Formats: sequence, C-alpha cells, structure tokens
Amino acid sequence: MWSIFKTRRSLSAILFVIIFAVGSLFDNQAMAQTSHEEMTRIVSHFKLMNYYPAAISREDLFITPYWDQPEPNTNLTLPQTLQRDFKKIAAMGANSVRIGIQIKGFGWPTPKPEASKHLEQLIDIAQQNHLKVKLSLFNFNGIKPGKTGHYGADNYPSCIAWVNSLFEGHKNDPRILYVDLMNEMRVTNPEEITWARAMLPALRDAVGSIPLAISVSTAHGIPSWQGVQILHEGLGEEVKYLDIFEYHAYDDPKIVGEDLANAKNAAAPWPL
Repeated sequence: MWSIFKTRRSLSAILFVIIFAVGSLFDNQAMAQTSHEEMTRIVSHFKLMNYYPAAISREDLFITPYWDQPEPNTNLTLPQTLQRDFKKIAAMGANSVRIGIQIKGFGWPTPKPEASKHLEQLIDIAQQNHLKVKLSLFNFNGIKPGKTGHYGADNYPSCIAWVNSLFEGHKNDPRILYVDLMNEMRVTNPEEITWARAMLPALRDAVGSIPLAISVSTAHGIPSWQGVQILHEGLGEEVKYLDIFEYHAYDDPKIVGEDLANAKNAAAPWPL
C-alpha cells in the first residue's frame, strides 16, 4: 500500500513523493515473473519520488540543448542539474525516481538517438546517486484509435517497435526499478484495455525481468479502487504479464484509507 503526497522542494524540480514503505533497495536482476508474495515484499521497499527538472518542459527532457550547454537561469547543464537533484533526493531517503517518457519529445514512431543516449545518461547518474529509475511510458498522450501515427488500436506494430527500440540495451537492466505501461490509464475506455492486452506480452519480451505495472487514478471520474478492479478484470489472461497494480490517489483525504483498502483487495493477489 502506498500514498501520494504532492510537494515542492528547493530542488530545481516539481516533485510528488510516492512512498511505498521504509526498506533497503533491492536487485531485480533475476525477477522475471516473480511470485505475488515475493513481489509484494519487493514493493514494500520502494521509496519513490516523481521527478522532472522545473526549468525544462517534460516533453523536452531528453532533447533539450541543455544536456550540452548551461541552462540560463541556473548556469548548469542538465547532467549537472540531475547530479545535484538526485543527490538531494537520495539524502531525503528515497531510493528511486519516477521519470515520464513523453513520446512527442522522445520520438515517435522511433526514439530519437539523442533521446536514447540521454536516457542512458540519466539512468547512469541515478545509479551514481544510489537511485533506481521507474519509467512511465505512453505518458499523458491518450489513446487515439483509428489515427495512423498514434499508438492507438490500429497501430500496434508501431507501438511494439517503439518499446523494442526504447529497451534495446536495457533488457533485464537492474538499474530500472519497474516500468509503467501507461500513466493513469483511462480504464473506462474499452479501447485502452484492448490496447494494453495487446501491448503487455510485447513489453514483457522487451524488458525481460524488469517488473511491469499499469497505473490508474481518480482523475477519470471513478474511485481509484474501481479503476483497479476494472483493469484487473479487463486484462483477462494478459494480467499474468503484470507484476504490480499502481494506484494514484487524488481522493478526499477523509476517504483515502478506505479507498486504498478497496484498491488493495481489487488488485489481490498482485501487489498494489
């Protein structure tokens, strides 16, 4: 069980903390389709902080010129900013950071070479600061079925080719905490569930032993626990490729505890 707390820090970043539990970092090298019981134990050690540099748009994170030249307001290159911020995040007690892959900036239908290079740099800088990286894919873009060039129901081959390219050189990468197929999937849209069922086997093949998740939230008009239930049931047999159900709580604080309990039951025996 975990919760989300929004916060702002003196880092050059806007952050929200996703705290799973207190514990030590783990090794996911040999984690291919780990049992639910073992994965629950592993998840209990996650101490994860969402991150993106405040001075750079999320879409431009991996293609900004500031990877090589100083950002005017800070006079720091992006690698220097990451070193500074990741050091502070680790000092706050986190053991991992959440990074959203913005497809528009990262490159579609093929990742841009510079974006892939910069992703490797970011993961390496995180490792230097004793942090693992959680990657959120297909982030903030929405399913657009029927439109060629988007990652909708008519374009599965392009989606699969994209994830294969993204994880080239990162299959079984122990520096990656886990991968969220889609940030806050709109589970009330049957086309998105169908898309997820098609994508999970391909993503499993691409990432190897890295754990997989799909996240849901209250942002789409239903309680998060109902979103977990709809997703769990809707994935059918393909749920076997999933390791974790992820839950983003934006509920009234008075009902979060009850909602979390219901979400945990809806995810069982998978960890939440």
